Amino acid sequence: MTNAPPSDSMQARAREVEREFAGLEDSIARYRYLVELGERMPRLSEAEKSDETRLPGCQFGLWILTDYDAERDVLRFRVDSDARISRGLAALLVRVLDGQPPAAIADASLDFMDTIGLRGHLSANRTNGLSAMIEEIRARAEHYARES
Repeated sequence: MTNAPPSDSMQARAREVEREFAGLEDSIARYRYLVELGERMPRLSEAEKSDETRLPGCQFGLWILTDYDAERDVLRFRVDSDARISRGLAALLVRVLDGQPPAAIADASLDFMDTIGLRGHLSANRTNGLSAMIEEIRARAEHYARES
């Protein structure tokens, strides 16, 4: 990793997510909100849901598309999933990481995922899926950080 400082806007987005989840009274409300966030995220077309974009090892289908804007040195993500919770988790990651420099994404702590209190309530499969999603996004960011 490059030890790049995190983007101010990435930190601000993460703190905004933390504030939103802090206002929810219990884990049921957090899950409802998570599902709602996933439902708001644009869906991928069937053509975009290919073997090349599918995250391997996920119990449910999860697809990640990454576009690199070399002129601005930022990554853009589009993610979709067949599972509502996974789609919501993806929406949170996209919300915080989309449009950020690859080096900052590769080094991002993503501690907001623990702070919002969901990780402790996820099933083992969903926890593994979230970890796989984060690892894949970081790997792509590291690739583009090396290329730039």
